[in-house]
Amino acid sequence: MEEEFVDASYDWLDDESMSAMVDEVENSLQEVGTKVEVSQQPTIALTPEQQLVLDLVRSGKNVFFTGSGGTGKTLLLQQILRFLSGKYKEAGDVVITAPTGIAAIPIGGSTIHSATGIGIPRTSEDFSRMWKKPNRKKWRRAEVWIIDEISMVSAEMLEYLEQTITKIRTTSMEVPQPFGGLQVIFAGDFFQLQPVQERPNPRISNQFLNRGLAFEAPAWHRANLETVILKNIFRQGDGNFVKMLNGIRTGENPAALEDIAKRCSRELYEVAGIKPTVLYSKNKDADDYNLKELNALPDEVDVLWIESQPAKQPVVLVADDNIVTLTMETNDPVLYRQELSVLEGAEFWKSCLALKEITLKIGAQVMLLRNLELAGRESDLVNGSRGVVIGWKSKQEKLVALQRKVEQFKSADGPKLKTHPEEAKLLSAIGKLKLSSIEFIPIVAFRNGRSIECDPELFEYPILNVGECRRLQVPLKLAWAITIHKCQGMTLDYVKVHLKDIFAEGQVYVALSRARSMNGLQVIGHASRSYVKVNPKVVEFYKALARKEVHPVPQLRFPDLVLNFSEEAIVEPVRKCTSSTSGKPFEKCPENVFWDKKLLPKEELLLPVICYHCSKKGHPAWACTSGNFVTNSMRIFTCLNLARC
Repeated sequence: MEEEFVDASYDWLDDESMSAMVDEVENSLQEVGTKVEVSQQPTIALTPEQQLVLDLVRSGKNVFFTGSGGTGKTLLLQQILRFLSGKYKEAGDVVITAPTGIAAIPIGGSTIHSATGIGIPRTSEDFSRMWKKPNRKKWRRAEVWIIDEISMVSAEMLEYLEQTITKIRTTSMEVPQPFGGLQVIFAGDFFQLQPVQERPNPRISNQFLNRGLAFEAPAWHRANLETVILKNIFRQGDGNFVKMLNGIRTGENPAALEDIAKRCSRELYEVAGIKPTVLYSKNKDADDYNLKELNALPDEVDVLWIESQPAKQPVVLVADDNIVTLTMETNDPVLYRQELSVLEGAEFWKSCLALKEITLKIGAQVMLLRNLELAGRESDLVNGSRGVVIGWKSKQEKLVALQRKVEQFKSADGPKLKTHPEEAKLLSAIGKLKLSSIEFIPIVAFRNGRSIECDPELFEYPILNVGECRRLQVPLKLAWAITIHKCQGMTLDYVKVHLKDIFAEGQVYVALSRARSMNGLQVIGHASRSYVKVNPKVVEFYKALARKEVHPVPQLRFPDLVLNFSEEAIVEPVRKCTSSTSGKPFEKCPENVFWDKKLLPKEELLLPVICYHCSKKGHPAWACTSGNFVTNSMRIFTCLNLARC
């Protein structure tokens, strides 16, 4: 079909239809909360092990699935989220988390610290923050809790979270269940990077030390997890490479590091203007290397800013940070300021894959931070794809080109009830450009031969019942070098691994297993077998899993959790109760119904008449002859005199 000419001087930014469309895009972004998105793509064929995991999730079981790098853990998690999105419709029903922002963003979740409201705990008392009303409310209504990269969650963290969640969710229940009845889904590989333990400080009482591995927590055993080990590796095509990597992963063959280093000692040269990514163990080494490479490039520097700055360079690309609170300032100024404070201090601003400021030049080596679907599956670009900046395109030109394509869709089919998926993508891209302050779009040539204009993408970070942090930025970062800790979860097709200053268990394995094959891997530095570090507890854990032992490793014991919260917050529902009426043991009691609806609003219960004064069944509190307000060992608050007062 012949293209309709569009005047390039036309100001699309002033067009009323454009404004209306952007308003629609902005409105669509207002829904805040951890919500599972329904994929529009067909269900992918799963291996028998992956299908078993999905079936266990469907049956409501608590599940832990694990496997080496490249076994499809992320793919499986996406299929699980697809199923859960159909089962649960409300935002907050499924809480999706990971230990770090880098791990959380790709799965559409938030960090454990923000989802629970505990922040960075310094003492065990910090877990009391979960009893604050917004946190309490969201964890009472949640149905499923997902933790990805569980290997980076300590036993102490998991244990205290489970204790707190259970107490929050069982205030009015007689028999506590693990995690308060939540379905929990854990994913990860304990042979990879593990939690960093804090140094003891004798001046801090009840100090939280981040001790142990998650499977050492009593909470892990209480959860009665169904465990599935994924064995089919999709990523590396070289069977011998896979075998050597597994030997390093488990520590059974440290000599494999020397073998890989010997085979991969040749220099990886620049291909199509793209140099291999260099992995370092420390941030300083990676930053220094990137700066050195950037300074070596000719021409002037272009800076991609998130906040508006005076133009100091010939080209200044401006993007935006945005915060959306659940509460309007006019409705509740106090709550609004509280939410604003939480969002402004969120970890997202430090851990977001899209940096606050990116310095680029023509010729800068970059890495893609988002999966991009292009025409033809073989041309798709994925998170971790490497490219080089080859030019720029103005925002105005880009808007004209996108709008021309939209007009082609409209004129091709005539009036239609439903927007074509490709047209919807175009409208979304136009909306993001409209909202962005960026005036020039970098053009990047990738290793697959495609050159694309990297439009701004929205990086979102929801904090349940608080709001959402958003960063609109081009999905690129300098990629001559990154740290090994930041590359966990990525797949790189062209990579150099520096063995300098290796210090952590699993670090060598994580670095080497990022490569798709040995053809795209170079190892630099002395390959000492001592660099192959594996936690013996992890080795024993996986051996026990292979033997199908129920409790494979001994449990760690931690001091009792000290909760520092106001009992008034728990008593409040009782104050509002109406007086009970006497009746048969299982007749609906207005007071009990009110209490349980307040705490578990989604439950439809036929409750026995229970005295909240003495905790016994069969009589209402106004007829109770016992003493004053008490709490029992399950922290069930019992009182009915308050209901009459």
